[in-house]
Amino acid sequence: MLAMFSGGGTTYYHQDHLSVRLTTDASGNVASQEGHLPFGEQWYQSGSGDKFVFTSYDRDSESGLDYALAHYYNSSTGTFCSADPLAGDPSVILAF
Repeated sequence: MLAMFSGGGTTYYHQDHLSVRLTTDASGNVASQEGHLPFGEQWYQSGSGDKFVFTSYDRDSESGLDYALAHYYNSSTGTFCSADPLAGDPSVILAF
């Protein structure tokens, strides 16, 4: 996501290779900054943070878990809370 239009204002999202690190308004003023440790734990946050955090997962405010498309991710342990819904087949080898 590059920008969000809401309430007559625009918020721009500045990302690195993992997450949004900085959000700014249309004038270039910094709205928030975030940093994460290697497995997604919050390192620092300033300003009004967004619910989309580490790797743009949606963080649940009650449980603190990140919704990672098909299952939940626990950033404090660096593990997923359930197995993948589609099991892999070890006999299949992909060649690129």
